[in-house]
Amino acid sequence: MPTPTLRAVLAVAGLWLSTQAGAQLSAVESLRPLMLAAIANGHAEGAYDTPESRAFFQRQFGTSAPLEYRVRRLAFLEDAPGCARLEVNARQSGVIDRNAEGRSAAPEDVAVTWQISYCADGHFPEASQ
Repeated sequence: MPTPTLRAVLAVAGLWLSTQAGAQLSAVESLRPLMLAAIANGHAEGAYDTPESRAFFQRQFGTSAPLEYRVRRLAFLEDAPGCARLEVNARQSGVIDRNAEGRSAAPEDVAVTWQISYCADGHFPEASQ
């Protein structure tokens, strides 16, 4: 089970997405276009895979696997036209979770899911009112 610190870092890293080498996921440079596409179309997916992200992931998590994202529209917000509640799933394979003693565990696939409200104008509902 990943530590809360690892989950937080994966969530922050989720703001920058990558392409999966040789895979079906499209290349994106941030989470924003995926959230906008999910508001419009109901779902979107992409991955972040740059030389910089690979170096970061290798240094922090012992993997060069891209960070994959799937975004799904759960519902439109009744009190905020053009806004929706979204579910974001972040997944990365081969992650080494370092425990409190600094030892490395065996590589594992890690997934984190969270929800966020976002608007088609590119703002959070609270910021657009």
